[in-house]
Amino acid sequence: MELGESGMSPLNIYPNPTINFFEVDGIQSEIPVGYVIQDLIGRTVFSGELNQDNKSVNVSSLPSGVYVFTLLNKTPEKLKFIKR
Repeated sequence: MELGESGMSPLNIYPNPTINFFEVDGIQSEIPVGYVIQDLIGRTVFSGELNQDNKSVNVSSLPSGVYVFTLLNKTPEKLKFIKR
């Protein structure tokens, strides 16, 4: 298996910084995979699910700042992003 046991390839968020939406590139799972967005203090401010057909995350309701996006697969993957 080329992508490893988790079935995931390296994640990427774009555009970063973002204003309203970002895309998550690297999701290979056909079943929904959960995610959470946390502020830098560790409070969960948003959560949802993504899959190959739905890779867009709407962050327009979040205040400007730095956040951590965590994809909740077998080995959670974390990426920081900036909301303008």
